[in-house]
Amino acid sequence: MTTFAEVFLTEIDAETSRLKVARRLTLDQHKNLVDAWTPDSSAILFSSNRNRTFQLFRQAIDRTTREVAVDGRNISSHARIQTARRFFT
Repeated sequence: MTTFAEVFLTEIDAETSRLKVARRLTLDQHKNLVDAWTPDSSAILFSSNRNRTFQLFRQAIDRTTREVAVDGRNISSHARIQTARRFFT
């Protein structure tokens, strides 16, 4: 049995404090693990095994496509944005 992990986004209703309907951000069947938000909250960074090894991707929340953020082999730890906002760790 294959297990997939997907990324969903939602908002909190200001009046009711309830979650609104979630929408799926990653539209494929791979293991997608959220690591961090960009400082301006316009995109997420996530690790995915879509290329047979885990790599770090960036995807804007209003887009259906992603881009490779770090082209490395087998990302083994979660990405974090340093306070200088210039580096991934």
